[in-house]
Amino acid sequence: MKNKKISIAGICILFAFFWRVQVVCAREFVHPGGLHTRADLERMKKMVAEGRQPWLEGWKELEKDPLAQYTFKPSPMANMGVSRQKASIDAHAAYLNAIRWYVSGNEAYAKCAIKICNAWSDAVNQVPVARQDLGLVGIPISEFAMAAEVLRGCDLWKKKDFERFKSMMLEYLYPVSRDFLKNHGGTNVDYCWTNWDACNMVALLAIGVLCDREDIYDEGVAYYKYGLGNGSIGNAVPFLHRLDDGTVLGQWQESGRDQAHAQLGVGFLGNVCQIAWNQGDDLFGYDRNRLLAGAEYVARHNQMRGVPFTYYNNSQEMHNRWPAINALGVLGERPVWELIYNHYEVLKGVPAPYCKRMAELLRPEHGSKDHFGYGTLTFTLQPSVFPPLPVPAVPEGLKADASIGKVFLEWKPAAGFTANGYVIQRSEAGKNDFKDIAVYEEKVLNCYTDFRVEAGKRYDYRVAALNKTGRSSFSSSVQACPQNGGMRR
Repeated sequence: MKNKKISIAGICILFAFFWRVQVVCAREFVHPGGLHTRADLERMKKMVAEGRQPWLEGWKELEKDPLAQYTFKPSPMANMGVSRQKASIDAHAAYLNAIRWYVSGNEAYAKCAIKICNAWSDAVNQVPVARQDLGLVGIPISEFAMAAEVLRGCDLWKKKDFERFKSMMLEYLYPVSRDFLKNHGGTNVDYCWTNWDACNMVALLAIGVLCDREDIYDEGVAYYKYGLGNGSIGNAVPFLHRLDDGTVLGQWQESGRDQAHAQLGVGFLGNVCQIAWNQGDDLFGYDRNRLLAGAEYVARHNQMRGVPFTYYNNSQEMHNRWPAINALGVLGERPVWELIYNHYEVLKGVPAPYCKRMAELLRPEHGSKDHFGYGTLTFTLQPSVFPPLPVPAVPEGLKADASIGKVFLEWKPAAGFTANGYVIQRSEAGKNDFKDIAVYEEKVLNCYTDFRVEAGKRYDYRVAALNKTGRSSFSSSVQACPQNGGMRR
């Protein structure tokens, strides 16, 4: 009996010992350590103060944002699910004002960011419910958590208010992202797109860091590696294609959908990896840089360069719906490329040529409705070591197909991945009085349909390429005559 008592006592001592070890060895998070560390923030501040480029260029772009003004007034809701878009606007304002405070030292911006965060933590009193797209409430949830992590170092934010904000995150907002990744709103797991999963993965990592909850942070890391949905990296980049030159491109899960949503997912998973990197975990390099393979695929095709494509379907309304990649090139909506380019090529020395070109075409990055943006300020690690972006080459291969009531134009993308837009001009045949009929800016579409034509009248067309450096010369002109039939010249 005595031995039994000793045994039980010993077990209790061992339990207490291991519990104590667990507590002592619990992860100590880096703060700030969400999207940016203190070293990142100090770099921004130093480079702007010294007038260094391209940071100063990015800073001046941020200063113009209406959401980055200390006069911004929040519109909090008890149920964030009523309008995730309005919640996201307030979260962006909190983040941008927090950045302006740190870089400029002007406390008016800190007070604005604190006011926004306090207003929301005071108003939210329920787990968000939405009529549709509940999973996308993960966007403002993650954004508020990342904004608060920047702001946490400000002495003006009272401890009780900061604690109330963290309580809001844990009690009301974390359950949304956790439950979505577990059950996907009751749908089939492959019904949900990559970006639906990815925004909630960002939320888990950001909340875990903000609230010093290793268990929540680990949930997000585990989902990135092993999750069943399309947000895990193996499903976000389901196919790897090796080109003749040895380049490996990773087909992005939403590339059959459209370029805007493909880039949305790239940006969200980039945030996941950046937060993990700031905490000492290299998800960027996981599975042989699989995120980079996917980002390079999206970036290459978004510049209207061909990529391999493997047919697939999912549980959307129409099966067999995704037989080919979507061919629309969109630049300006998704300022996500400085983060990817700077991590892989600048920091690690891993070539990322297509991401690099996307960053160059967009530099300085502006803001966006679903991304904080301004990565030229926040993610640039060293001054530009590459030559300035050259004026784009003259587009070649212009063709004009005439039909009833329209003329369809198509040309080859400008060589060298240097164009982020085009100018299309038209003249009545033989008059040489060309005038603009369309200008694409921050779009790399290499086609245009002219509907403002008259049957039987001949038209001359020409096209030039644009970027921030300038405009190319115009191409040789081609002629078309819309009538009852098609013709090509």
